[in-house]
Amino acid sequence: MTSLKLQLSKLADAHTQWQLTDSENRKRASFLYDPKVASTLDRETIYCLGANGFEELCLLDSGFEEFERVLFSDTSLTFERSIQTKEVNDSLNQTIRRFLIRLSPYFLLSPAHKALEWLVHRFFIHFYNVDDLIRCILPYHEHNYFTRAVQMLRLSDKQSTWIWLESAQKAGTTIPGLVMANRCATDLGFFNFICDSVAMAVQEFGSSHSSLRVIMNFYLKTICSTILHSLSHKKKKKKKNSNEENFIAQFMPYLLKGLKSKCLDYKRATYLILSNLSNIFTFQTNIKDEILNVTSKGFSDDLIKENLLIISVFLNNQHHQSVPDRCFLKLCQLSNVAEEIFQLTNEVRIDNFLCGWFEQLLNHVLKDNHQMETDHEENFTSLIEKTLNTIKFNSAILTFIINCFIKQFNSKNNTYIVSLASIIERKYPIDFDDNIRQQTESCSTDEERKRIREFASMTAIGFKHQPLSDRGSLAICLNHPQAQLRIEALQRIREGIMAKQNIETEFLIDVLTSRLNDNEITVVHEALHLLEELQLTDNQQINDILQKLLQRENEDWSSVQQSIVRLLTLDPSSENKYLHLLFPTTSSELNLLNNLLENYKQKQTSSPLLKLAKKNFKSTTVDSLSTAIARFIQSIPISDDQSNILLPLLRQSDEILRLVEHFRPNWVKFAIIYVLLGIETIKQHANNEYNQLATIIVFKLLKSLSKEISPINAESTELTESKTLIDLHVIKKVPLTKTSYDFLWKLYIQALPNDNSQSSFTNGFLCECIQWLCSEEKISHLHLLLNEQFPLLNKLVLFLAEYYLNITEKNHEQELILKYIVKQSHTTEYTNLSIIILSFCLHSTYRPIRSSTLKIFQTKLKCSTNDFDAFIQSIKHHENEILTDSEYICYLISQLIQSIKLNEKKKRKLNSDSSSLISLFKITIDSNEDLNHKLKQQLNIHLLYLLKQCKHWSVFNEYRIDMENLLQLSEQNLAVHHNKIFIENIIHHMDYETLIHEQSFCFEIILQILKRSIKKSKALITIDIMTLALKQFTPEMFSSLSSDFEKQIQLIDECFSLWQRSKSAQLTSTIKTTLSKFNFDAKHFLTYWKTILEPNNQENTSNVQQNRLSNKKLIVSKTNESAPTNPINISISWKSLIASLELLHNDQLLITNRHELIRPLFVMLEKSLNETEEFEQKTYIHQLCSTALLNLYTQLKSDECNPDIFNSEVVMECMRRTNDLHTTQQCLMLLSKGAQLFPEKLISMIMAMFAFVGDRLVRKDDLYSYQVMEKTIKTVIPSLYKEKNAEQRRPILAKITHVFVTSLAHLPAHRRQDIFRMLMESIGQDECLWFAPIQLFDSVLLSPINRKNEETLKKSLIEANEQMLSGFNQFPTSTILISLTRILNILLNLPDQITKHQSTPSTYSHLIDLRLYTTKHIHVFKYQLLAFVNNVLSADFFIKMIKRGLHQENELNYLNELIQTILHCLLWANKLSEDDVDITRYNKSILNKIYDCLNKSIALLNGSMFANIISNLLQQQQTNDKLQRKTLEILNNRLKDEFTPENELVLFLPHMDGLLSIINKYSTHEQEQTAQTALFSIKLLAKRLAEKHPTEFSSVSFNNFSNINRANDLKSSITVP
Repeated sequence: MTSLKLQLSKLADAHTQWQLTDSENRKRASFLYDPKVASTLDRETIYCLGANGFEELCLLDSGFEEFERVLFSDTSLTFERSIQTKEVNDSLNQTIRRFLIRLSPYFLLSPAHKALEWLVHRFFIHFYNVDDLIRCILPYHEHNYFTRAVQMLRLSDKQSTWIWLESAQKAGTTIPGLVMANRCATDLGFFNFICDSVAMAVQEFGSSHSSLRVIMNFYLKTICSTILHSLSHKKKKKKKNSNEENFIAQFMPYLLKGLKSKCLDYKRATYLILSNLSNIFTFQTNIKDEILNVTSKGFSDDLIKENLLIISVFLNNQHHQSVPDRCFLKLCQLSNVAEEIFQLTNEVRIDNFLCGWFEQLLNHVLKDNHQMETDHEENFTSLIEKTLNTIKFNSAILTFIINCFIKQFNSKNNTYIVSLASIIERKYPIDFDDNIRQQTESCSTDEERKRIREFASMTAIGFKHQPLSDRGSLAICLNHPQAQLRIEALQRIREGIMAKQNIETEFLIDVLTSRLNDNEITVVHEALHLLEELQLTDNQQINDILQKLLQRENEDWSSVQQSIVRLLTLDPSSENKYLHLLFPTTSSELNLLNNLLENYKQKQTSSPLLKLAKKNFKSTTVDSLSTAIARFIQSIPISDDQSNILLPLLRQSDEILRLVEHFRPNWVKFAIIYVLLGIETIKQHANNEYNQLATIIVFKLLKSLSKEISPINAESTELTESKTLIDLHVIKKVPLTKTSYDFLWKLYIQALPNDNSQSSFTNGFLCECIQWLCSEEKISHLHLLLNEQFPLLNKLVLFLAEYYLNITEKNHEQELILKYIVKQSHTTEYTNLSIIILSFCLHSTYRPIRSSTLKIFQTKLKCSTNDFDAFIQSIKHHENEILTDSEYICYLISQLIQSIKLNEKKKRKLNSDSSSLISLFKITIDSNEDLNHKLKQQLNIHLLYLLKQCKHWSVFNEYRIDMENLLQLSEQNLAVHHNKIFIENIIHHMDYETLIHEQSFCFEIILQILKRSIKKSKALITIDIMTLALKQFTPEMFSSLSSDFEKQIQLIDECFSLWQRSKSAQLTSTIKTTLSKFNFDAKHFLTYWKTILEPNNQENTSNVQQNRLSNKKLIVSKTNESAPTNPINISISWKSLIASLELLHNDQLLITNRHELIRPLFVMLEKSLNETEEFEQKTYIHQLCSTALLNLYTQLKSDECNPDIFNSEVVMECMRRTNDLHTTQQCLMLLSKGAQLFPEKLISMIMAMFAFVGDRLVRKDDLYSYQVMEKTIKTVIPSLYKEKNAEQRRPILAKITHVFVTSLAHLPAHRRQDIFRMLMESIGQDECLWFAPIQLFDSVLLSPINRKNEETLKKSLIEANEQMLSGFNQFPTSTILISLTRILNILLNLPDQITKHQSTPSTYSHLIDLRLYTTKHIHVFKYQLLAFVNNVLSADFFIKMIKRGLHQENELNYLNELIQTILHCLLWANKLSEDDVDITRYNKSILNKIYDCLNKSIALLNGSMFANIISNLLQQQQTNDKLQRKTLEILNNRLKDEFTPENELVLFLPHMDGLLSIINKYSTHEQEQTAQTALFSIKLLAKRLAEKHPTEFSSVSFNNFSNINRANDLKSSITVP
């Protein structure tokens, strides 16, 4: 770049660059607006927007206030940075940088956008401060706002550091996090930029500002992603990567800076980055130590947990177990460091840190002991003891610690090392022992092994590591292959115990469990001696081993068993441990029992159980064991002391069977013994507790024994007594056969008591027993059980109904029970209740059940009465149908009931009565005294299932009393399952026929349901019942109440009341759905509303005038003919109205005479507005009323709408008072609908309507308010003039434009143009655009303020002119031309003088009223109209439109028409001047403005159009010298323009003669001036064309010129060179 070019580029500022690059479209960079829109906004508008945003930012963060003077003060409006010195710009850049850093956390908020818009507009930060702007927005790179901000930048320069953002800028996309990470990895400059940004933010905000979190989150996310994506391949590649080293080298200063920072968030972020970095990259040892030392400089008590965690993670990731001295000492200075480390170990694994921490602690402790004084203030001794006592170590850390102890173990510090090791030994005895053993075994030299043993022997656990012999230590000898060494080891332990040495219990239990399981009898004997010394027989593990030893059937082990028995007798609490010895089956077991009895005899203590055993087994031999055992079993339940004998035996059954389960014959033996014992217990009936316990135990054992039946077919033998069972399977231990098993079941079933009362235990047990028998297909046992327990089949049927009926999971059991009943039916007489229950079975969905039940009916049923003969016969006649369809029984009963009803009607004629089948069913169930309440309810539920197809009022009537009783229950009782099901089934029988019957109380029950309380949050059952009742209530049922209006009102009232009370969405939805299906009359709503709105209706309120609204400026109140009275304050329950109003929102709601609801709704809305006290639902009531009115007017036909009822004042007042945007929208839509229906009524409200909207937009300028305005313009406005002819429409449109035009000054500047454009597009821009300037100037002139002050008037007129000019900018050429023409036509029709009784012509009476004008006013008005036309013709936007070309044919006609109108204005002005001898200043100014308009309008033409217009003006206006001269001046301007093409100039050559004729006239002064102008025109033509067109100029005749000098002058001008 050359030196000059470089200087020029430096001089080029953002203003000039913007103008150079975008001069064609006038685009301006903007964050909030489209560039084209932004270019139309002035500086003051953007400043107000930015200042507003800045004020909001200051409320969020007071730190912004310091930037007000430089960036947001009034002086910034005139500040031009391009002309400032370098020092000033540097200071400004620094201020902007700091502001943008502080703005970054708030970038997503609207105030930040407004402030940013001002900086872009005024200071061009998108050009001068690109780095700072990107630093501000970079944390939001994945947000759309980032994309919008990037699109302001210029990134096309290849030397720009941000050129990589160009692709995202063009595509309009965000930047993914992965792209940012990759950029950081490849562009270290960008990486440094991000790191520096964080440091700047910390410097700007300080160390503890909450706003730093946004920047820290971005920094952390980006850097961590960079580390993971740039260095993660290191694990796969072993070669070093130079990029990685460069990255680490670049990042290391920032890393160390963050570790030392005082900002906690910065430090935390750096910790996380370091943890990720250490996981990927392996540092050298010296760098590791340096990082740890630097990290320790930032340690503080505020981040103690984070400090410990980062050290731990770093050491784990780097596989490093050393903590540097400096770092260690810093850690020791933290408060409660030991407790924090303990807490950390519970959450994460920190092995390497614990190793390094303990090693340093131990070194410093020993160092202090050597030097006899501490180097530091910390007490390392207490710290290491805390560490060892509180922290939980795993095996790896324990190994490391023990190794440290052994390494440091020497003659100087043995005592202290051992004391520390004892702490570990007490906490982890087994691990300590294992570590010592492993260390001993892994030693390579005797000297090292000796040192380890010496260390171990000095600890508490060292006892087991003491040398026992040359073969090894005590621990080794305990597991030595030689039995003698194991015995010696056990003896050595016993000696240690007797010497009261410190030996841990866990070690002793471990020794006993291993040696008691020894295969050598002598070793086991020695172990038993040790056990006797320790007295640990109560240990479960040891006791299990002893019990297994007692079960060995080997004579060699008898001595061991005798010793065990002796040990058991020594334990006073060991009675339950020898119960299995009471049933000996071999000689050895019999000897053990005798030995046991002898030992207890020596102790002179014996339990009742042992006494009983002694009595039965005193003289027993092996041959008579079965008899003795049988006698013993039979004698236990009848013993005098059952509680001390029977209960221990029964309760210990599981424990004894557990001990013998490893040897199945023994398990079968004891299982059979317990079965027989249980059976004997049940037979005695002595104690209910014993019987229940025995019943359960026997059943459980029988189920288990079913798996022990031998598959080998044994000889079938008839078992007649339990003695045979004992002999076969207990004594001889023959495998269990099916015959024996069946015999056990037979004994058990026969022993079970026949409980006539059928207690809950008995029934529950029977259900479980039947279920298992059915599942195992043990039909014979099942039949035996049923036969024994239910000798009467009617009892079995009741049992079936209570526990099996309609339970799908028990279908199989029910089928088998019914099959049993079928077999027994021929001998049974069934009750009516049994018949009903069996009919319930016919409704089962399981076909086999129906089949079995039908077989019962097929037999010759014997019934106690003949009440159900017809019913039974009907079933028999329809067997196939019932078998095929489970629902057929319901149909059959319904048909049977109907036939009975017909018969009843016939019988009534004969004065005879008969009970209905329904009543018979119900009485049969309810009158049975054998049924409990629950069972009765269940049977009634099943009956209701059967009657579900019976649509008869008597069904509900039979259950009405039950329903009332249920409704009296509390919510808790109602929640019981059978109560809930019962009430639901009753509700299902509420139908049309039930409701209309005169004897039915259905309606009262429904009201009772709806009135139940649902205040409790857990009233779910009541809500479900209400929901079901509402669903049952059909529209037909509601219509059936039409004859009783009061009932309908009661129902509606209860529904609305429930709707109001309900907090359940499901219930509310059901109420709404139910009510929406009813066919309402308006009278229903009116009556309901009257009770709420007029609670004190006893007084006559017809003469009470309603309180009208107060805003008289906006509302024209209707006067009441009657005398006004004081308003009566009535307390209205507004909440009660909500439900009814919400219902009106349903478009499908059927309402007769719905138009009658409109007036009450307006009254309701007005009353809510006049309510002096605020109530919670006020805004919602407004929404509901407005929406309901809108729905009603939408659904009504036009002839049903009464304009007198539509209260637009109330709607406007609602809009004015509300702050709710939804209410505003609904009111606008209602007004729109009203405008469609009653346009005349809304015209009077237009001023109030849009004055309100304008006020709202000023007060709250947001997008929604703008949308409200747009909606108003597009909906309400067209409704006002729709379906009107042109003459009727014009005054309406004029009123509309007048309101908007006068309100434009109050609207935000950046909204005016859009609102004005939308208005004109809505009402017709060609027709109404010209109204706006006329009405605006009219309002300005007639303003009282402007009448008093001329300066104010001038200023107001200028502002009005500018407003209209900016408004015209948005419309097409044709519309502008039409509007300008019509404005000039109005100008021509206006009078020049205002008389006293001046009237306004009808052509423009809708725009202005001349009665309010003076002559001065009319002059100013005309001048302003001409000035406005002139300004439009000279405006850049209009000139550009014309230069682009007139695309439509009519546009050229419109332009010609405009020029013709200007000429008419010129004639009028000339005539005005001629009439006035003394030309006034007003006349001159008018004439000059018209000439300017003419000049600018003609200048717009090109080519032949321009030439034709000029020639016509010269020819037709020969008598007007001034007009000729002006026309010639226009021509001369075009000829002087160098850019005028030659082909256009040639068009003027044919008019040379006309110019010559003008030159020849100079009789007057005016003609002389005109001739001079014409002569100049010929000169300009000759200068441009004479050379190429000499013929045209050479033919000019100069002889006719009377002035020789002028002829010579002309001749010299056109002479061809």
